[in-house]
Amino acid sequence: MNKPALSRCFPLLVCALMAQLCRIAPLNAQTVIGGDTIDQSAILDIQDTAKGVLLSRLTTDQRNAIVKPAFGLLILNTTRQCLEANIGGPDMPGFEIPCYGDS
Repeated sequence: MNKPALSRCFPLLVCALMAQLCRIAPLNAQTVIGGDTIDQSAILDIQDTAKGVLLSRLTTDQRNAIVKPAFGLLILNTTRQCLEANIGGPDMPGFEIPCYGDS
């Protein structure tokens, strides 16, 4: 095969390879960090026996300056010294301390 013919075929070969890879290994939106097996109910599973997860640490003023915070956004409020979650919407945030125990 001469060089010009190969350059014309290359995009087709790449597309065929990508299609085959998608057939063999379907895309998965789950991620595990520090482990081999993800919990099936999780989109992100962070596993470690010596370290934890560090959330953003913000004062109340810094938290209030977040533009349109997502529902469920978690922060560690250093003013109140507590974990907070936005249970309001982006347009009307309502940061509260997450529930504990039976509800």
